[in-house]
Amino acid sequence: MRISVVVPAYNARRTIARCVDALLRQTRRPDSIYFVDNGSSDGTYEWLQEQAAAAPYMHVRREQTRGQAAARNAALRLLDEGIVAFTDADCVPEPEWLAQIAEAYASPEIAAVSGGISEYEPQTLIERCLAITAFPQPDQATTITAYGPTTVFYTANLSVRVDVLKRFGLFDESMSTGEDLDLCWRILRGGGVIVGAPAARVRHIHRPTLSAALKRQFFYGAGRPRLMRKHFHGIASVMIGRHTMSARAPVTMCVNLTSPEKISMALIALSVLTPWSLIPLCLYWARLMLLIKHAAQKRKITVRSNIELAIFAAIHLLEFSASSAGSLLASRRHGVLCA
Repeated sequence: MRISVVVPAYNARRTIARCVDALLRQTRRPDSIYFVDNGSSDGTYEWLQEQAAAAPYMHVRREQTRGQAAARNAALRLLDEGIVAFTDADCVPEPEWLAQIAEAYASPEIAAVSGGISEYEPQTLIERCLAITAFPQPDQATTITAYGPTTVFYTANLSVRVDVLKRFGLFDESMSTGEDLDLCWRILRGGGVIVGAPAARVRHIHRPTLSAALKRQFFYGAGRPRLMRKHFHGIASVMIGRHTMSARAPVTMCVNLTSPEKISMALIALSVLTPWSLIPLCLYWARLMLLIKHAAQKRKITVRSNIELAIFAAIHLLEFSASSAGSLLASRRHGVLCA
């Protein structure tokens, strides 16, 4: 089974060397690796060309049309068969990554495989927090045949059969973000099967500063309304905890009523009327800290103190706030309500 790897890159000199090194050290060597530079100005393209000179199966392309979708599609148009595995320039695949991907395609009905994502050597406080909160995924292997507003996939670790891409289409280049969800949702809507394989793992180099992390969350949130309009037009979805209720409606809507920032804002607003509301607010924040501590234990991240745990909870609230703000601001442009 032929396996090709596609990696888009934009001003990635800080992280790209670790990505390249990891791909060249795979126990199951890729048949080809395509790095597609998307107009870098920091020397990424020139550095990649130097590395490709020593690796005949490594190819470097330049795509002037901005966006990760356009960069990936530029490489996909060169492929005719097999499986294509996607990762990003700030990811470090584990040595068994491609071997685990190949093993996951146990049946010809499997259209795509979504792998696991964890942290890569977090150093700063923000990186340590994102190592706990970023990329929520199941711990066990799963088979996915349907999707909803909360079904997520990440091109940081996703592989697809090339013939499936030809059948369902490439990435939507008109989308600035969410093109990975759009592709996977199209595959599922068309009857394809996607397998979640956490053992096929890459490690993500998280953003080191709070401003960079929140800017990224805002960006992701701003892409949500377009996705909702494209895939759930005329459907109102309300999330309460882990439950989603959906129904036909005159307005396309996707609102999470119990996200941490909304509960916190509601209790803070209520405390203006009755100071006793500060008690459930404090209890809620304590619960949030316990949930983060539990998530840290599952991901084997050591929380150094209760103060650090409180800071992680505050950062997590800011992440949700940035994402919701992005969704709300973009909602009007797409004629939906998304938060």
